[in-house]
Amino acid sequence: MSNLSRGIIGIIVMDLLLAGGGWYVYGSASRAHASAAGLARDIRAAEAKQEATRSIGTAFADIEADRAVIDAAFIDPKTLVRFIENLEGMAARAGVVLSIESASLPQTADGYPSFRLTASGSFSGIYRFVALLETMKYFIAFDRVHILKEPAAKQPWSAAIQFQLLSFSAAL
Repeated sequence: MSNLSRGIIGIIVMDLLLAGGGWYVYGSASRAHASAAGLARDIRAAEAKQEATRSIGTAFADIEADRAVIDAAFIDPKTLVRFIENLEGMAARAGVVLSIESASLPQTADGYPSFRLTASGSFSGIYRFVALLETMKYFIAFDRVHILKEPAAKQPWSAAIQFQLLSFSAAL
């Protein structure tokens, strides 16, 4: 074999080695690129989830004050005493003597507590007490309001009041 043939074979072997090496490097680079693209997709998805979580956290923080106001507008079985204390405070502001004849919790899940009250005092005090009941922050539905004049009694006027507390939620 001559030097020329050996040179040509050497060049061919070198070209084959270079081509094989190039093919190997190209395949490795393609796999690395595909892997990097997949990782970039995963990172974008994780960032989107993080942003959504931050947005939800911000939204919850923004409505927390509103939720406290809304929760304060409802009475539940645990805060029913607070409602009764409010009734007593309104009676004191109106200058009437309040007697809570009955207070009953609802018997069904969609029912409302009902109250029977008797208030006695001056006519203006009775009228003011009923007006305070109508305008309090809790919603009530009057079943009956009966105002009587009792001339022989110590307090000349009295009212028998029956209502349901509509601002009640057993689920709070």
